[in-house]
Amino acid sequence: MAERRSNMMMIYGFNLLIVAAAVRSSSSSILGDATVVSTDDRWVRRRLLLIDGMVDGKRMRKTVVVAKDGTANFTTITQALGAAPPRGRFGIFVKAGVYEETVNITRPNVVLWGEGIGKTVITGSRSCPIENNKTKTDMMPWTATVTVQGHGFIAQDVTIENKAGPTGTPAVALRCDSNMSLIHRCRIDGYQDTLWAQNNLQVYLRCDIAGTIDFVYGNAKAIFQYCRLLVRNPGNGKHNAITAQGRNDPTSEESGFVFQGCNITAMEGESLAGVDTYLGRPWKNHSRVVFMGCFMSDIINPDGWVHWNKATPVEETTRTVEYLEYGNKGAGAETADRVKWKGVRVITEAEANRFTVDHFINGNQWLPNLVNGEQINYTHGLI
Repeated sequence: MAERRSNMMMIYGFNLLIVAAAVRSSSSSILGDATVVSTDDRWVRRRLLLIDGMVDGKRMRKTVVVAKDGTANFTTITQALGAAPPRGRFGIFVKAGVYEETVNITRPNVVLWGEGIGKTVITGSRSCPIENNKTKTDMMPWTATVTVQGHGFIAQDVTIENKAGPTGTPAVALRCDSNMSLIHRCRIDGYQDTLWAQNNLQVYLRCDIAGTIDFVYGNAKAIFQYCRLLVRNPGNGKHNAITAQGRNDPTSEESGFVFQGCNITAMEGESLAGVDTYLGRPWKNHSRVVFMGCFMSDIINPDGWVHWNKATPVEETTRTVEYLEYGNKGAGAETADRVKWKGVRVITEAEANRFTVDHFINGNQWLPNLVNGEQINYTHGLI
């Protein structure tokens, strides 16, 4: 039996070498050419899918390919979701292209991956309508370009965007309610309310998240590690709040946002001159947000945090929030002039350790180490 296993490993390794050689010798991009695919390229793609359609060395129950040009199994992601088997991990590889569709993922254990940020793009442009001069916030779920409710979701190397623009109304790019979900090397692009991290355990690793007002919001227990928070100009003299966290129970340990090793800066090519940008504002009374080991550029207002309604503050909220900072750097990280709310403070190393991946969300118990041949390099403790 041991000899047979050894022989099988040798054959598998030999197949890997064959595929690698084919990749190097192919005259066109193996995964990037969405219009002309030679017979050899198709064979290489099939072999790559067999090898890479895995999580932690376990092959997915089924993997399908989506391509706009009709060279794959399906032309839309929605069609591909309809082909999912009843159980097991279901992989959807999306070739380069712009996919204008509203995607709703209710099945658990979906793995969605593409060819890279800016190459595989899922896009929409829905925003909350205004009636009688009031924004219909009950329409928020409808605006999301991608909604994920199935648990165990993984996304990798894709862009998810909402192009509604700085209209002043909510327009969600990604709404995630998936427990034990991982968003890896993705771009989540929008303006107001870009990312709705709705509930449950979530990790965002090495992602770009762009927006204006409350562009990372929700009630999830989420960690954002090595992400870029790209702040845009909201226009009309408005101010930005990066986060709007929705914890509303002082005893709840199931909610809070942690940003670790992230970079907060202005969106490329946008001027924030005259625009106040804050780390967050309390969507709910017991809002909890932690920034630790992050770089904060000078776009951050020295106050750091702002009332839910800047013009008419609600003092009750200022007494119950938990807004914590530890070991941040950059001009925006100076804490001397932060708002004097009871829950706004600089924490110790011991306190910060409570909010690491392994302690805050037990990430070492469920985060994968390898997805489609790509190492999931996250930091277990403090940086």
